[in-house]
Amino acid sequence: MSMNIDKVHQNIESHRESDLELLKKLVRIPSVAAKNQGIDECRDALVSLLEGLGAKTSVLPTKGAPVVFGEIDCGKPDAKTVMFYGHYDVQPPEPLEGWNTPPFEPTVINGRLYGRGTADNKGQFLAHILAVRSYLESGEGLPINVKFFLEGEEENGSMNILDCIVPNKEKLKCDLVYNSDGGMHDSGKPIVQHGVRGMLQVKIDITTARQDNHSGNKGGQIPNAAWEMVKLLSSMIDENGRCAIEGFYDDVVAPSDYDMELINRMEFNPEAVAKIYGVDKILLDKEDFYLNLMFQPTFNINGLDSGYNGVGYRTIIPGSASVKIDMRLVDNQTPDDIYKKIVAHVEKHCPGAKISIGSTTLPSSTKTDLPVCKAVARGVANWWKVEPILMPRVGATNPEYVFTKIAGLPSVCVPYANADESNHAPNENMTLECFYNGIHTSAEVIKEIGML
Repeated sequence: MSMNIDKVHQNIESHRESDLELLKKLVRIPSVAAKNQGIDECRDALVSLLEGLGAKTSVLPTKGAPVVFGEIDCGKPDAKTVMFYGHYDVQPPEPLEGWNTPPFEPTVINGRLYGRGTADNKGQFLAHILAVRSYLESGEGLPINVKFFLEGEEENGSMNILDCIVPNKEKLKCDLVYNSDGGMHDSGKPIVQHGVRGMLQVKIDITTARQDNHSGNKGGQIPNAAWEMVKLLSSMIDENGRCAIEGFYDDVVAPSDYDMELINRMEFNPEAVAKIYGVDKILLDKEDFYLNLMFQPTFNINGLDSGYNGVGYRTIIPGSASVKIDMRLVDNQTPDDIYKKIVAHVEKHCPGAKISIGSTTLPSSTKTDLPVCKAVARGVANWWKVEPILMPRVGATNPEYVFTKIAGLPSVCVPYANADESNHAPNENMTLECFYNGIHTSAEVIKEIGML
């Protein structure tokens, strides 16, 4: 087996330049789901790419962007099946003035490829495809069956992904869903994540007048929408920064002893983390940092809008105010339940406010001790020559729940991007070595799962 995998790794190395050009080709496609831009072009490019591997390829329709699906049967009886998940849509590039290079003209600078989608997520899902390619080209053949599930609306909250999950449960059957998204640990060590937080987005609007009013002639006579919003938001959080909405934490599950053991094994460098986050200091200790990241929900203001925010001053009483909030949810919390609690709170503290719901995603988790999960950890360690950091879950959100809770499939995420990838921000990038290491890592994971 070692000779076989050596040939695969040699094949990967022989394609470094052409694989980089392939990634650049994908990054040049501005597949921005929020603008319904470039989606068809990227879909077609991926269909062509998978068909070039010899994959049986299909496009699974949804009410929004379609899923590109491919499968390759290795021809071995009782072989395990891995489904590689990824998303081909990207975040909008704005603010454009924040970019040092054009966002959709991929540029290599000091060993990093800059461009929207380099790390999130084109460079990462492409690594899986290229690992499979190298098995096929090396002449050794795949030791497992592989499937590819590439969606086009992850950055929009995967709002329509269920359209192709329920009717295709049989097609999607596998032993593991394998995803690479996000960045590695700030220490540079690889991570294996076994779950994600869910999400609920809401918008609250307060209207106190049909228009803005003069702050002198009418000041003190009518309510100010901005102040009404401030009072409402203040009622939603306590002096310690915890959400004060009644029942918000009722269903939060305490971490297990094994979860705490995994936290104790993790590295924590607050100075390095602060640098990556762009803040002066991390105020939490190691235990609280990871508990908040993985086992506690959040209540976060995304944006506030009221009154005049241009150059100079405009002396008005704002007649309207709005706020956008997202909450990251943990096991046993559901968006529906939390939304009802928020509505009740708003009706109590600001009866005239209007509240609307945005995207919702359930939290998800997979047991870390499953044989297939252990095989993933071995594969990652094989390439990196270090034991990966095992995380019970990660703070971010993706539509993993559709696989774990709807399709009943175990799922893990192994990030391949550098910790400072700047995803969702200007100057998104992926180091070339992270890209190439991702291909090699996928090859090792395929080998280890093939040995089960």
